[in-house]
Amino acid sequence: ADTLGAQNGRGIDVELTDGLELRNGAQITTSTFGTGKGGDIAITAPSILLQGDSFDDTPRIASETFSSGTGGSIVLHADSLTLKDAAEISTSTFGPANAGTIDITATALRLLGSDFALTTIMANANPQTPGDTGTGGDIVIHANSIEIDNSAGVTALTTGSGNAGTIDIHTHSLTMRGGGIGVTTAFTGNGGAVRIQA
Repeated sequence: ADTLGAQNGRGIDVELTDGLELRNGAQITTSTFGTGKGGDIAITAPSILLQGDSFDDTPRIASETFSSGTGGSIVLHADSLTLKDAAEISTSTFGPANAGTIDITATALRLLGSDFALTTIMANANPQTPGDTGTGGDIVIHANSIEIDNSAGVTALTTGSGNAGTIDIHTHSLTMRGGGIGVTTAFTGNGGAVRIQA
């Protein structure tokens, strides 16, 4: 769902009584290329699975802004949320506007990496023009248990002068085996805080 002008994007709302599966390059995305705000993505399902098999077949739930319109948010509610083998949930800004927030509520959240590609939940500030100061979105996760394995990660990133977002995690159990949670800055933008309550 894209918006190209001044009108705000309508967004994507999904409510399911059965599970949602995105495999082998399937995508749910919103983008803005104009002054209008990008649409939000809201998904409620008993289970959500994103599973890929290569860099070319990355399943994604993503919101992006390439212009002065603020990026849409991603809000997910599920008993089980699993990302495997190059799967991605992300909000990104590639211009002067701010990226949207990622807000996840789940009983069990699992990020399972692979040897060939990155499995990630990411808020990204990656300006395409020098001087663009769009900030990366925040990541907020509420989950009873979180498992991050084999180089998978939760990341707030800036590669420009815009600041990276923050990461807030509320969980009863956090297990990491070769995975990570962190903020990366690769230029003048400041890194956001990482707060974990377990």
